[in-house]
Amino acid sequence: MRSRTVLLHNAKQQNRSKFAGELLKAPPFWAVVIFACFNVTLYLWQPRINVAPADLPVRTSWEWWRARSFESEKVAPDIVLLGSSLIMIPATLADVEFLQQDIDAVRHTRVVSLERRLQNEGAGNQIKSFNFALPGAMISDDYMVTRALLSGERKPRVLVLGLSLRDFIDNGVEAATATPAFQYFRHYFPLKDIETLVAPTLPGRFEFLQSQILFLWDKRLQLQALASGALRCLASGMLGTSNMSAAQAAFLKASLTSAADEGEDMTSATCVREGAFIHRPNTVRPFKDNTREYRKRFRTAHQELFNNQVVFLERLLALANERGIEVVIVNMPLTERNMKLMPKGSYAQYLSALQSASIKYGARVFDMNDQRSFLVSDFLDSVHLNASGSKKFVDKLAAYMSRDGAVRSALLSPAEQPTNECSRPNVTM
Repeated sequence: MRSRTVLLHNAKQQNRSKFAGELLKAPPFWAVVIFACFNVTLYLWQPRINVAPADLPVRTSWEWWRARSFESEKVAPDIVLLGSSLIMIPATLADVEFLQQDIDAVRHTRVVSLERRLQNEGAGNQIKSFNFALPGAMISDDYMVTRALLSGERKPRVLVLGLSLRDFIDNGVEAATATPAFQYFRHYFPLKDIETLVAPTLPGRFEFLQSQILFLWDKRLQLQALASGALRCLASGMLGTSNMSAAQAAFLKASLTSAADEGEDMTSATCVREGAFIHRPNTVRPFKDNTREYRKRFRTAHQELFNNQVVFLERLLALANERGIEVVIVNMPLTERNMKLMPKGSYAQYLSALQSASIKYGARVFDMNDQRSFLVSDFLDSVHLNASGSKKFVDKLAAYMSRDGAVRSALLSPAEQPTNECSRPNVTM
């Protein structure tokens, strides 16, 4: 029996040695080893890859359109609107009715109706606004936009932050890293100082750290952009040769341009195109019941995410404070049927967080969800305002901003400043 055991042990040892020998001879094994060594070297070295975020090969998402439009502006807007579709849609529909013309929501970034109303209220001349609200945005996304773009010569005087409870507890969002906006704007600045915020849970932190360690994966878009540039140079060089026919040149140019430009960005699943969201004036839009959707969003209080997003709110307000930007937080109007779907106690906790953060950082809170100012007839669905509700929203916002001393002062130029302007209370709850 013992000799048999020894024979089996020796056989296993021989099999292991044979397997190890075959593995060391296998090209795929050495390919993995070389890749791992190369990746570790790059991770430790951290070479600087100079590719502007705007040049990354990403799909044309809402984030892409808004960032491109904002960065192409010659001067910083006086007012920037941030938030989700709850403020994005009324800012657009109000202009559709005010201008009485078709508007492409993809390309239209100003809120002309708000600008004119503020000017009529004497809150400054030549006011310019920018609608940077994004569908499905969380507070963490608003923070990412603010930190990435609203600084230096690009910072606005006033930031209007349209919020609701959904922005804090959406059950369709596991962590800050899960949104298209986060994945787009993460390329604008290092994330080291907010690493524990973007991935608060242990599994999320491991996943985030893993993506950071895999240097080639983390920098895949930058590397693809560099490859695109090399392909274009190659195309230009070959197209410049005299021994190539016109047909060959056209084919080469089309092939290389396609290969260079059609990058596949896994961070944004939606491709937004011009002309896909045209809004026309005087259009009757029937009410849509979307309570089923929000029943899923409000499935639980999602306390861990709520606490995480409150920290992002405070970070955002602290950043705006540091940069000298006045902030108006608008508690967005909702229907009663949407309010009834919220987890018990969550809305009161949300209001408390807004008030506490606003007092701490000197922001204003304008509560439009008083269940009196807006009727069901002002809504497209349980959360989004229609054309009449949008006009009412912009009128109320402009009236509030023009009355608030600090906001009004921020919008007025030095020559327009009154001699004695008293500031209004910063919280309207």
